[in-house]
Amino acid sequence: MVDRRQRGGPRRQLTPEEALQKQLDVAYNVASFMPGTGEIISAKEAREFYNEGRYGMMALAGLGAVPFAGAAIRPIVKGIGKTLGAVTKPLMKLRDPELRGNVLAGQSNYIDNYYAPSADVTPTALEKKVAEKYLKVKGRDTKPSMVDRTAQAGRGMLKWAADAPANVLDAALNPVSRALFKETGINRRSQQKIRKLLMEGSKDPKQLSRLLDKATAQGIYMMHTGQQAGRLGKLSPELEELASYSYLGDAYVPATKENFLKGIKQTETLRDGKKLYVPPKDLETAYSFFEKNFNLRDGAKLVIKQPTGKSGNHLGDLVTKNPTNAAGRKAADKMKKEGMKRTPNNWREALIEQSDDGKNFSVLRQDKDGGVWVRSGTAAKPFVGTAVVEGGVAGYSKMYPNGNTISFMYDQHDFLEKIPAVGDILSEVLPKDVVAVAGPIHHNIFSNKWGKNLKYRKSSTTETPTIKKDPSRMNQEELQGLLTDITTVRPSGTGVAKEAAKVGAGFLTGAGAIEGTRRLMSDDE
Repeated sequence: MVDRRQRGGPRRQLTPEEALQKQLDVAYNVASFMPGTGEIISAKEAREFYNEGRYGMMALAGLGAVPFAGAAIRPIVKGIGKTLGAVTKPLMKLRDPELRGNVLAGQSNYIDNYYAPSADVTPTALEKKVAEKYLKVKGRDTKPSMVDRTAQAGRGMLKWAADAPANVLDAALNPVSRALFKETGINRRSQQKIRKLLMEGSKDPKQLSRLLDKATAQGIYMMHTGQQAGRLGKLSPELEELASYSYLGDAYVPATKENFLKGIKQTETLRDGKKLYVPPKDLETAYSFFEKNFNLRDGAKLVIKQPTGKSGNHLGDLVTKNPTNAAGRKAADKMKKEGMKRTPNNWREALIEQSDDGKNFSVLRQDKDGGVWVRSGTAAKPFVGTAVVEGGVAGYSKMYPNGNTISFMYDQHDFLEKIPAVGDILSEVLPKDVVAVAGPIHHNIFSNKWGKNLKYRKSSTTETPTIKKDPSRMNQEELQGLLTDITTVRPSGTGVAKEAAKVGAGFLTGAGAIEGTRRLMSDDE
């Protein structure tokens, strides 16, 4: 009987250098899966992949650096790394500018329970244990409420990040997906997400409105990501129509002062049928705050968002959710209780009293006409509205003593860059900035149920204003039809054939590879 340990001949003795290297490799692999060190190693590997031009692996390794959820992604990265690297290496010399952003455009733009807690989500005992361990490693508070909140966020992030390997493989290796994005700017996996949301809405009409919000947001995210990555090429007519629905005027124009001023003048507000006038000096000030709010890189692109609709209810957010409104009402209420008249000077001082580093409100300056410019939304505590696209925004408003307010909303599309540990890496793969502006929005902070105890002089200047309707805007049924059309767009046969040739015979031959390709090209999730 042959000793299995002797089968294949005697094993070669490792040199001291080889033995040391093996020990270091084992230690490195162990550290790769540990909280803290695993995130650091994944971020390092992601940067190395970026420098090598292997953007698919960069995306996977970057997501492996995501705190809390990255531990579940790192084994997948190591498991498929060699295969993906071998297949995509020949493609490195054939980088197409039309494909920039494709490996990231398939991610969902929404992370469940990540930015706000949910009463409907109860963490499991295991999730709590992992969350507590994570918080201890990070040296953070481990009180029960924080553990529950972290566990909720971790579950949402894990679900979001776990989708990445399939998205990257599909974008990098599927000829259909490559051709689709190249020809139309549509990412196939995002296309599937939109289709799924529409199907859910058809089954549950009560949820249709919010699901259309999410489907529209996914389409916007897909377009934004292509722009951020510097994709060259046309958009499909369906995406062009979605951009027309979501934005005023031309989309993705250079973020210059000229385009900013031209863009915001397209938002028209009426009071008693007459267009409200915004002094040029106020528009200039709005641009000055816009310019100072961001550290935009060369080539930044600008979109002017429609104030209402499924692309984001910015009118409602600025009128009802903006922290500025509550701060102004508190200031007026305090003045009322103290018997103070609402003079311009008293108004400014009362607003300053409401301003605090720990609050989401700050006073910037007062103009000669008595209006006080204020800001809501800070890095520590962003102004979060109802839009589905994740992240906070900056709100700038000019507030008058009688409650009349002119507001603007500024939002940089940096959803992926805000994810902890991977932002710096992804910002290099997404070298272009995309910023959105909504406004000017006219409203009065006292003319609602929250300000009913605050008297103000009712006149033509304080009647409720309305946004001028855009006759070209779709109704819900028409938008649903457009989103459905986006899900049915297919690439040309010629385009697929060209991409199949680029992917290479090594991936397209053999029974296993053919079956893998068939699955990638399937419309099933």
